[in-house]
Amino acid sequence: MDPNIAIPDTAPCDPATRPGARPAGHRQGPGRLILVVGPSGAGKDTLLDGARTALDGTLGLGFAQRVVTRPADAGGEAHEPATMAAFERMVVEDALFVHWQAHGLGYGTRAAAVARLAAGEDIVLNGSRAAVPAILARWAATAIVHVTAPEAVIAARLARRGREDPTSVEKRRKRVVPPLPHDVPVITVSNDQDVAAGVARLVDAIVAIRALPADAFAAKAPKGGPVST
Repeated sequence: MDPNIAIPDTAPCDPATRPGARPAGHRQGPGRLILVVGPSGAGKDTLLDGARTALDGTLGLGFAQRVVTRPADAGGEAHEPATMAAFERMVVEDALFVHWQAHGLGYGTRAAAVARLAAGEDIVLNGSRAAVPAILARWAATAIVHVTAPEAVIAARLARRGREDPTSVEKRRKRVVPPLPHDVPVITVSNDQDVAAGVARLVDAIVAIRALPADAFAAKAPKGGPVST
């Protein structure tokens, strides 16, 4: 199977009527981890907020909250704030399902996500491209949604949100990360229009992953060298 899945560019519709938006009990076995990744400025936090609202009430589907070592009022996603010392304790105590560091911050999600996946619930996780190998090692039934945008759009978004100085923004833009795996399901969502269009594309990607057959998930190690994004 080609892991790069094409989905139609359709208008938003009622999530309950979308194919694949069904109770996890209709599919036997563990849940799918739907990992949403993309470069800083691609707009994945905004799209995830919209998708969470659009898919609210969809049985068998949940959105994992991240633990992040920044204040709750720092902007961006609604996260569980933690100091770096508290985050490191969580790592030592194995309290996190997955964790990684990027841009001087610690990121992770609580170990409770494992129980939800094991019970058959599909979980959407705001992830990191650099953390993909570690995440695949923890949960093989993982698919990736790669949110992208043109370079000029990314640069404008990073400047507009005002979280970092110009030097830090440039470091984010030039961050080097491993390529995405070639042998796991990957859907690319281009966030190059308005928010509503981007949210609709992400929702369609989530629904498409939930509808995949079980044999689509055969995670292996990524191939190739690092890429600059």
